[in-house]
Amino acid sequence: KDIGVIESIIIGWVISEGHLGKDKCIISQVNKKVLINLKNLVEFYYGKCNAKIYPDKLAFKLVLPNIFVSYFNNRFDIPLGKKSRLIRIPKQIIGGNSEIKHAFLAAYIEGDGTFSHDNSKYLKRPRISITTYSKQFAEDCNSLFHSLGYTAHIYKSKIYENKISFHRSDNISKFYMY
Repeated sequence: KDIGVIESIIIGWVISEGHLGKDKCIISQVNKKVLINLKNLVEFYYGKCNAKIYPDKLAFKLVLPNIFVSYFNNRFDIPLGKKSRLIRIPKQIIGGNSEIKHAFLAAYIEGDGTFSHDNSKYLKRPRISITTYSKQFAEDCNSLFHSLGYTAHIYKSKIYENKISFHRSDNISKFYMY
């Protein structure tokens, strides 16, 4: 079964900020409004499912029931437990159309990416970056960006981290105006 845009957004959040535990899927975020919107998307796409939002230390968490753990794990190969070194972009997204790819990347960047600027000698340039421990995920992101016509680069930011970023203002405008 093909993936839709809404499910692609949900998967972007699960991979960026989610955790598949033994009996629930938890997506953490500082901004509660983001989780309310995500909960609404989940319930719109999958139906009423007893998803709940709770306070969590200095943030909030969206808790999805156990059925989502096996679904995300089996359908999209999202690893259970600690996943930072194991994540990959699911094949349904890699093989999806440009809307699917953009939706996934936008959700992932909103959850775990950064939008900042480079200070060059003469100007400040905008930059979108993703930092990950998974070399395979970095390569997946890079090929996804390239398949959409963006010039992205991978480089080591720290000893165990891979960073994917693109800088050109026209690329960034095109990405966010898609």
